[in-house]
Order: sequence, then structure tokens, then C-alpha cells
Amino acid sequence: MGTSKFNIIKYSPDYYDRMIAFNNKVYKRDQNEKYFSHRFINHPLINHQPNIFLAVLNDEVVGQEVFLPLKLWSNKSEYHGFWGQDIIALPEVRNLGVGAELVKTSDTIDNMFVIGLTPISLRIYKRKGYHIYDFQKLIKLRSVFTLAKVFFKIKSNKDLSFPEEISVNKMSFKKQTSAPDINCNYWNEDYLEFSRDKDFLNWRFFGLYDYFHFYFNNSAESPLYFVLKEMKWKNMNFIALVDYRLKVEDKASLSLLLRAINKIVNKTGANGIITACSDKNLLAGFHKNGFFDFEGTGAVMTKPSAPDLYPELKEGRIFATMADTDFENLYKLNGNLDHRIFKGKLKKLKAFLHLKD
Repeated sequence: MGTSKFNIIKYSPDYYDRMIAFNNKVYKRDQNEKYFSHRFINHPLINHQPNIFLAVLNDEVVGQEVFLPLKLWSNKSEYHGFWGQDIIALPEVRNLGVGAELVKTSDTIDNMFVIGLTPISLRIYKRKGYHIYDFQKLIKLRSVFTLAKVFFKIKSNKDLSFPEEISVNKMSFKKQTSAPDINCNYWNEDYLEFSRDKDFLNWRFFGLYDYFHFYFNNSAESPLYFVLKEMKWKNMNFIALVDYRLKVEDKASLSLLLRAINKIVNKTGANGIITACSDKNLLAGFHKNGFFDFEGTGAVMTKPSAPDLYPELKEGRIFATMADTDFENLYKLNGNLDHRIFKGKLKKLKAFLHLKD
């Protein structure tokens, strides 16, 4: 690639085409002006030029790190910060130290958070003193026959039809066409929660894509909602629980929410549910409701600038979901199911089918 000297620069419109071409190359996806504008221009908290750093070599983009603004609540107080996203470099330049130099840009960012990094990036951030918290991906299979489909690699590619309303225990969750008036800054005052105000919800779930299904109920003591999206795993239809909000201490609300989603799974004929969770108390509730840990543990990382955020962080009280990342867009879920998780069920299935190990 000519000279091995690269520079780290702040994004400017002059690099728009080169940045789009770079992203299309490394992520194997088609970006366009509409996607770029939605993510970096129409974001409700962006009121200036996008906060993007590029690694440039021979006048071409060979690496990047993106910082998207966020609003969060902790101990009834509002704070602002950034999500560090899409830190990546071309394989052929990684030995030049491009990744390490891109990570250094985070030193200039206040209250930065990151979810889901490559093992290399994770090691770099750990060396920089970032706090690491679990972000566990979870899966629930609809039945033992779904496991059989996994085992025998049976495809299931029908389109799912989501109901307009679903009821559980006389409580109705109605599908929304725009963000509802939730009037709730936070659900858990003793947690660090990322904002779900109306501007964010409209931007995240109603702004560009039409494949989200937002279900809302306002009759409980505190409002409940969940957001679903059809996803493919192993060429089978699954439903992703992309986002949800409830009081962590209210175990009945989690059970109610998951029962509603289970009814939707059964109505649509999907093979199961995939989601993620950052809180150990909620994780126990997911496990109790039939979810298993899936494809290893991710991570929420932060090195906050605001000292007031440390009490919640020290206790690991962080409420994050898939909606705080872009997993449902980029994460293809083609990885292998960790059969150790289902070891007992696999043995029963093989015995039932008279199969040998």
C-alpha cells in the first residue's frame, strides 16, 4: 500500500465517499447516504459534525472509530456521554499499530461506553484501565424440535407475521406506529440507565427501518415496553428482543413481558428468542424463564469522567440492551451454538432419536 505512515484525522465531508467505501469493504454491507444521514446527522443528540476519527494511509481510509452521543441517568441525575462504536482497521494495516492509535482517540471523549469488541480491541481497552462488565447474549428455543432443526441443519425461512396486540393476564401490549408518550426518564434510579426518551425511541425504532415491532403497555405501576425484530440464525427464523424496559426489582413484570413475547413466538411460528442482558438480577430472571447463555459473554466497558457514576458502576448496576448497540443490523448470528449449554438436552434428544454420540 505504498508508504506505511498513516494519520489519524477527524472526519470531514471530504472523506464521505472513502469512509462509505471502507465500511462496505470491512463490514460487507451496503451503506448509502440515507443510512449515513440517519446514524450521524439525524441522531437526536448530534447538533454538530459527526464525531468520527479516521485512519488514513495514502489518502485512503484504512481504519475508523465512531463516537455516537448518548444520554444516561444515574441516581436521578442526567449525564451525557458517547458510545464508542465500529472501531476497526483493515487486516493489512493492523501490524502498523492503527488500532492502538484509534483507541487513543477515546482519551478525548467524556463518559465513553463500549459494547462488544473484538478480542484485540478488548485487550487494548483493558490495558487503558477501562471497567469491564458482562453483556450476556441469551437464547431460548421454542421446543426440543427446534434443537432437532439445529442438529439436522433444517432450514426455516418463512416470513413472520407479528400481531397488532398481545394480552397476558388481562394486560394488553399494543404495537405502536411511533414512540409513545412514556413520561419516564428512568425505570431504576439506583442503576445506570441509558435514556429512552421519545426522541431516542423515534430515531432508533421508527426513523429509518420498518422492521421493528414496538409493543407498549401503560397500565402497570410503571410503563412496560419491548421491541422485537425478526432475525435469522442457522437459516431459521428467530425473534430478537432488541429492547425492553421494566423495573429490575419487579420480577413479575419480567415474567409478564416474557410471557407476552412467548405468545408472539408461538403465534408467528418462530423458532425462539435471542436477546442480551447486562444485569445479573435480570439475567437470573431470564434463566428462570428458560433462557440459556449464548455464544459467550460480551462486555460493557467504560471509563467515566463523572465521579458520580462510580457507585452504580462499582456494583455493576448497568441496564443495557441490544438497542444500545447495532447488533440487530450487523450481527448475523451465524456462529455455532455452544452445545455444552444444551448438553443434557442433546443427550435426551439423541436417545429419543436413537442416535449415537
